[in-house]
Amino acid sequence: MEQGQPQSPLFWEDETTASGRWWLSRAREIVPEGRVDYFIAEDDLTAAFIAVALLPGARGYKVLGVAPFGPGASGSAVMAAKATVATWRTGAGHRRWPVYRWRLARLAKLIERDLPLALAGFVAGVALGLVMAFVASSSQLGGSSLMMAGAVLGACAGPALKTLVNRDFEAPHPRPWARFAVLTVGAIAGAIAAASVTLTIYWS
Repeated sequence: MEQGQPQSPLFWEDETTASGRWWLSRAREIVPEGRVDYFIAEDDLTAAFIAVALLPGARGYKVLGVAPFGPGASGSAVMAAKATVATWRTGAGHRRWPVYRWRLARLAKLIERDLPLALAGFVAGVALGLVMAFVASSSQLGGSSLMMAGAVLGACAGPALKTLVNRDFEAPHPRPWARFAVLTVGAIAGAIAAASVTLTIYWS
């Protein structure tokens, strides 16, 4: 795409928040390399509108700009996000620090949102790891028998983990698969840590 040349204006298609689409506004541009799609979307964690572009042949979206908004200022923030797209199309580039700052803020929000669930999974994993280590150290089970005992423990832990996934921990988390992933990783980490420490102490 040749930037720095006179650009035809973009025609934005706006949507309301009740439309169910992930974007609030979009525009399309035909360039020698193909087609460029621009979108303005509201971030689900931070109070900001994000301007992104899907470049020809790209597999992911390129973040062009961020426009934070406050109460009653969403309209002006959308216009500011569209302005970042216009600036980028002229070849003037875009300010990267606001994008980096938004990414850091989003990461902090993700950690804040998922930390209670991750801790709950870790505690559940510690309990499972301690039970498994106790079974392994206090019995003569080994090989396939020990694997079967672990499978039984995992099956029994299923309902408890499902209950934790369904809880909101006072922080809405609308994506069940993401909740499941966070909880599972936390449980695995807790189980490995508890079993490793317990068995190391027992065998040392």
